[in-house]
Amino acid sequence: MSYLVNPYLYASSFSPADIDDLYLWYDFSGENSTITKDGSDRISKITNGQGSTNLDMLQDTGSRQPLWLSASLNGLDTADFDGGRIMQTDDAGSNVPSVAQPTTYFFVTYVPASTGERWLWDRGTGWGLNYDDSRQNCGKSNNTTWFTDGGNTSLASTGQWSYITTIFNGSSGLMRQDGVLQASGMSTGARKISAGTIGNYSSDDLQNQTWNEEVAEILMYSRALSTSEIEQVEEYLSDRWGL
Repeated sequence: MSYLVNPYLYASSFSPADIDDLYLWYDFSGENSTITKDGSDRISKITNGQGSTNLDMLQDTGSRQPLWLSASLNGLDTADFDGGRIMQTDDAGSNVPSVAQPTTYFFVTYVPASTGERWLWDRGTGWGLNYDDSRQNCGKSNNTTWFTDGGNTSLASTGQWSYITTIFNGSSGLMRQDGVLQASGMSTGARKISAGTIGNYSSDDLQNQTWNEEVAEILMYSRALSTSEIEQVEEYLSDRWGL
C-alpha cells in the first residue's frame, strides 16, 4: 500500500481523537476545526477541534490576524503567521483550568531558517498564576535549536516543513522531528500550561520574535503518549500533509 498514491487513505482510518486525552486540536485546513475569516482571508477565529469552546483561538485586530492560504500544503489549507500575526485563547474571560505535566504536543509547521528566536507556542493570556509557573513554550532559537521551555536541542533541518513532537515531562522530556528522535531526557521543569498563544509570547510584546511562518496543525494531549501512540499520530500527520 502506498500512501503517496492516496495520502488520505491512512487518515480515513485513524483520527488523533482515537487516542485518549486529546486536549487541543487546531487544524488550519478547516477539516477538524472551524475557520472564521473575512473577505481578505484574514482569520479571526479557529475552534478547538476537540470541542471545548473555552480553548478557541482568537484575533480581533485585522493586522495581527493570520492569513488563510488555500491548498498551500499537499492540497490542504494552512495559515500564514508572517508579519507579527498571532492568535490567543480568551482564557482570562473563560477561566480555563491549567494542565500539569506530562503533556504531549505535535506541531506541523514550516520551520524558519532565520537566526534569532522565533516563538511558535506559549501559554495563554491573563492567567492567574505567575508566568514562570504556567508556561510550556516551544519555538526555535538561532539557526538550529528547538527549545521547550529550557529543554533545548538541535533541529535536524530548518527552512522546510516538518512535524515536531515535544513531550513536557520533568527531566524526561523529548523532542522528535519528522519521526526521528532528536533528544530525550530533556529538562522541562514542572510548569503547567494554561490554554495558549500561537505565533509569539503570550504577552505579545516582542515583534521581532514572532514565528513568521506557515502553520498547518497543532495537537496537544494532557499526558505523555507512548512510543506507539506517538508513531500513530506522526504517521497520520506525515501522510495527511505529504511530509
